[in-house]
Amino acid sequence: MRFSSYFRHPEKNIALVFDVGSESVGGAVVRRARGDRPTTLCSYREPVPLVRNADPEQLLWQATEALKLVARHLDRFIATDTTFPASERRDFDEIFFVVSPPWYAGKTLFVETREKKPFTVTPPFLQGILEREETALAESFFPPGAPGKARDAVSLLERKIMRLRLNGYETAVPLGKHASHLELSLYLSAAPATVVNRIVGAVRKTFNARRIEFHSLAFVASAMIRDLFAESENFIFADASGELTELSLIERGVILETTSFPIGRNGLIRRLRKDITGSSTEAALSAFRVFARGEGNPEHSEKVRRALSEAEAEWLGLFRKTLAHFSEAAFLPRVLYILAPDPATTQIFRSFIEKSPVGQFTVTAEPFTVVPLSAETLEQAALYGTNTHCDPTMTLAALFLNRIHIEEGL
Repeated sequence: MRFSSYFRHPEKNIALVFDVGSESVGGAVVRRARGDRPTTLCSYREPVPLVRNADPEQLLWQATEALKLVARHLDRFIATDTTFPASERRDFDEIFFVVSPPWYAGKTLFVETREKKPFTVTPPFLQGILEREETALAESFFPPGAPGKARDAVSLLERKIMRLRLNGYETAVPLGKHASHLELSLYLSAAPATVVNRIVGAVRKTFNARRIEFHSLAFVASAMIRDLFAESENFIFADASGELTELSLIERGVILETTSFPIGRNGLIRRLRKDITGSSTEAALSAFRVFARGEGNPEHSEKVRRALSEAEAEWLGLFRKTLAHFSEAAFLPRVLYILAPDPATTQIFRSFIEKSPVGQFTVTAEPFTVVPLSAETLEQAALYGTNTHCDPTMTLAALFLNRIHIEEGL
């Protein structure tokens, strides 16, 4: 079947998806399919240049410029099918964005309502709870007394009821039921409206869409890990791809906690650039990869090890502090899934984690089993077009979009 015929399919099962991180920006043309794996017809990733001091405004500018390049690359791919009408090549029903820190903040809220007399759970009743919590999250982006209305300055990305109990019993169909006690686990993610507008604006220079939807990487990854690894109902998800490391604690399919701290892969590269290679980012990246593979000569490897040791100690301190916070509610699961942009980053952070004594936090008092979310781990979960290979983040996004396709009956 020719590429253009996918676009003419009455089910409109083609979507564009973009992954906006702080280390790189990716994009893909995805064909979704009910009862089958999604197909990534084309994917492309553009690095975000490493800014000197992680200035937020400069970082956002670099990321949106990379996003424009990714959109143009996908546009060129689509244009290779000369039979596809030129007037329709840039108009899509759906464009999805998956964003990573620092572009969003996510939080799970635990809401409880108890009344002396039974109440009926109605749409307005639930809507009132949701709006109240959304406002509180929006206001958390700004200090007290900040000008403007918080809700106007923040864009809500996701609002997902992950668990709901009535009178102590979990239910997936609460509407119309009577109860005197309601417990709600609500996942919310939001981003500054200026960030959302600039991300959308970068793509709209190339493509138009009827529907634009944002999702957080933590939500997408945690949902797909549960689908792909049936035994993993309780786990930790770690993303160390860019400026930050994000950790999410998942229990029985619910994101209990998600937090981030300001040392990720980019911080390690800056340290190498400063201590070993001067101002060359490429030389620092090369040294990083050689060290991760264990291929450098002993003298060079020792220089890299010393350069990374301070960052490693700082990262491990923040990692253990986060785990201690997570463990206040319960013992932690043994399995940790890690997502990183390349094998070198995965190996470095995996070695950090394996050095950290975490037995006191886990149920079995044993170290974490670290599972990389790599191309090797994920490539069988999806299909790929000619000359297209598994990009782990884009594959997770394609699988997530396929699930939405099925759930919405598109």
